[in-house]
Amino acid sequence: LENRKFGSVVEKILREHFELVKPESSKHDAIFRQIGKPDTKIEIKAARYWAGTNNCKWQHLEPNYDYTHILFVLIDFQEIRVWVADKLPLFEGGYLTPQGKQGFWGDKNSLLESGHLHEITTRAQLSMILY
Repeated sequence: LENRKFGSVVEKILREHFELVKPESSKHDAIFRQIGKPDTKIEIKAARYWAGTNNCKWQHLEPNYDYTHILFVLIDFQEIRVWVADKLPLFEGGYLTPQGKQGFWGDKNSLLESGHLHEITTRAQLSMILY
């Protein structure tokens, strides 16, 4: 799939898997709702491995968009891997690189080394990190 279609398909898969609500605007990709808790707006960024490496790059992260957390998705050879992170420490800590007029990007290996990404597989794990 070309990149835009790829990202759209991955967003749909994650919304279904983690029982996320569709976005209210184009400034986030999904909403995590839990009874008795405030809504959490989420950005979803998907990537594939760079040829010949075990690394990838998540691109077009916008610091001023309406979300508080990011789901970083990697289509691995055996599974779909997902990490969650609070966006503020990534932007404020300088872990993301400016990408011209298209937001910021970060590579998997550097972001994992930052200690801010938490790998998750279930809605319960996502809830524990968000709240």
